[in-house]
Amino acid sequence: MSSCGIEWGAVSDWVSGIGSLLAVVVALVLPLRANRDQERARLASIFAWAETSSPVQGSLWLINNTDSPIYDWKATITWSDRDGAVAELSTSSADHGLLPPGRHNFEFTGGAHVLPANDAQLSVRLSFTDAAGRRLVRRSTGELKDDAT
Repeated sequence: MSSCGIEWGAVSDWVSGIGSLLAVVVALVLPLRANRDQERARLASIFAWAETSSPVQGSLWLINNTDSPIYDWKATITWSDRDGAVAELSTSSADHGLLPPGRHNFEFTGGAHVLPANDAQLSVRLSFTDAAGRRLVRRSTGELKDDAT
């Protein structure tokens, strides 16, 4: 017994209590982390790219490999033309409606700008709202982030 009159108990009781507390914390945290990883993998299967078929014609591909449609989407294609001017084209759910699961192709023209011969010179940014109501953006680098705009 201590000089203050407080009974602290045996060390084994303390170790057992701390171990039980840690087990509860781990049991709560691991499923949350697994759900977050699963959701990130699901959202990683929504992406876009563009291809050129001629100096004036191209195709925008939007892929939704989830089980749910995406809403309020907008795809923006940018490139530098022969003169170095930055060109930009956009299409969205306002033009085509929601994007159900699957593979979708939208033809586009460069308008007054010549499309690059190399598809790698086309950048595509895709912003969308998922079925859970979150606003996300897939940047031309492939990075998926919450859309701050």
